Parts: sequence; C-alpha cells; structure tokens
Amino acid sequence: MIKLLQQRQQFTPDLTRIVATEALLSTVDVDNIPVEALMFQAGYLTIASHRSILGRLELRLKYPNLEVQAALNDSLLQSRTAMPCSKSSPKAIPTNSKPVASRST
Repeated sequence: MIKLLQQRQQFTPDLTRIVATEALLSTVDVDNIPVEALMFQAGYLTIASHRSILGRLELRLKYPNLEVQAALNDSLLQSRTAMPCSKSSPKAIPTNSKPVASRST
C-alpha cells in the first residue's frame, strides 16, 4: 500500500475529500486499481456520506478514525526517511563505549 501511494504520488490529505462512485470502489483489477478503491477495500477509508444524483450513487470517503490516518502517515514518513517512527523502541547503546570523565577547568 505504501509503495503504491508513493509510486502514484498520492497526497494523503486529499483522500478525505474523495467522492467516488459505487463502481469505482468495487474495482477488482489489482494491476490497475485506483488508490481510493484499494484503500477503501483495505479499510483505510470508510464512507462518510452518500447521495444519489440522477440514479448514480456518490460516496464521500474519509479515514475511519485519527489512529488510522496517523498510522498511514507515520508509515509513509518512515518509508521516506528509512527511520523507525516508534517512540517506544529503546535506543541502542554501544557496548564498547566507556563513560567520558568530565574535566574541570
């Protein structure tokens, strides 16, 4: 998913403004699937509202919650910077380092 978003240069805040049709969201062609359809089918987006215009159903999409939005953005950031985004992972301390004595002047 992250690689696809990067390849297609999808700006993630735009995903909350998407209005899609039923046909678009039910696309199953994996090689040519639109980003919004894949994210909807994977649960990254959900239906915020819907309306029918001349017999055509339009669906406005949104993130299901802030945690999903934050996790997606963290994953994108991590893949761009190649650095872990986890705050809970401890930093490694080299085993061969010795404490440095402070000098008094």
